Amino acid sequence: MTATVAADYDRTHVLNAVLAYDLGRRWKAGARFVFMTGTPYYVCPEQIDGCDPDQRGDLYSLGIILYEMLAGRLPFLGNNLAEIFQGHRQHPIPVLPPAQSRYQPLINRLLAKKPDERFASASQFLEALNSAAVTPGE
Repeated sequence: MTATVAADYDRTHVLNAVLAYDLGRRWKAGARFVFMTGTPYYVCPEQIDGCDPDQRGDLYSLGIILYEMLAGRLPFLGNNLAEIFQGHRQHPIPVLPPAQSRYQPLINRLLAKKPDERFASASQFLEALNSAAVTPGE
């Protein structure tokens, strides 16, 4: 489900085409109104902080999807929006199951908290993915 998140000092609203929820939580980034689009489980840390993400923000979201595919669960969960956002911004990157461990370096780089520590482009990520997918002796 894709949602639009609008946050200000008083409350946070998650809107989609059908439903509107008042989460009753305060969320601010600095002293300004923050408007965000996306699903909270897939949003990058810099967007939570009120910055405009670039392609590295998209790669962060791709990292969430890849982690979910490999581990069978989301990497950052919470009981409310603030806890989910805290996971993106502060919690360590979770470890993949042993059978998927060869992809951990990719996940670590995709889910880096700082954009400068992520892949610079989708092409760079695809090269690393191809290298990880092919192991000697296979």
